[in-house]
Amino acid sequence: MQAIIFDLGEVLYRLDEKKLVECFAKKSLTEINAFYYKKIENQIHNYEKGIIETAEFIRKVNNILNKKISKEEFSECWNALLKGFIQENVEFILKLQHKYNIFIMSNINSLHYEHIKKEKLFGKLKTIKMYLSHFEKMRKPEPEFFYKILNENHLIPSKTLFIDDNYQNIKTAMNLGIKTILLENPYLLIKKVKKYLSQK
Repeated sequence: MQAIIFDLGEVLYRLDEKKLVECFAKKSLTEINAFYYKKIENQIHNYEKGIIETAEFIRKVNNILNKKISKEEFSECWNALLKGFIQENVEFILKLQHKYNIFIMSNINSLHYEHIKKEKLFGKLKTIKMYLSHFEKMRKPEPEFFYKILNENHLIPSKTLFIDDNYQNIKTAMNLGIKTILLENPYLLIKKVKKYLSQK
C-alpha cells in the first residue's frame, strides 16, 4: 500500500446532526427535517465547494425556508453538530505517516472549518496534506476530487486506500480502482485499518 486517504467527519472527527436539528428547533428558528434538507441541499453543496460564502449561504437558506435567522444564531446551530476530534484516531494516523503517504479528504464548509481549526488536535495534523472541498472547489463523490489527489501526488489507485463513512464516496473511489473501507463506526477505525493492512 502506497497511500491512505482518510475522511474527516465520522472517521477522525465526531459529528452529531441531532444537535444541529435540536438547536434550530429549540430556538424556534426552523425544523430541519428531510423535506427542508432536500430544499437546501444544493446550497449546502455549493457552500462546501466554496462557490458561495457564509453570508450568501445564510441568505439563500433564509430565502428558501422563508426565515430571518441571524448570522450569530445560524452559526451557533450550524456548528452544534461538531463534537471534536477522536484523539486515538488522530494519533494513529500520525504514526502511519512513518510508513505511508497520509492524506485527509473532506467535504467541509467555511463555518465548520473555522471552528475545527481552533481545536488543539487540528494543530497536530499540520504535517498531513489536506484536501478540503471549500478550498478545492470540488466535493466528494465527484471523481475529479479523487483524480486531483491521485495526480498531484503520483498515486497508483490500486495501491491507495480510501476510508469514508459514506457509501456514495466509497462507490466513486472503487470505480476509480482505489481500495476502500466503509467505516460505520469511527471507534473501529484503528482495528479495521490494522486488519486490512495486515492482509496486504
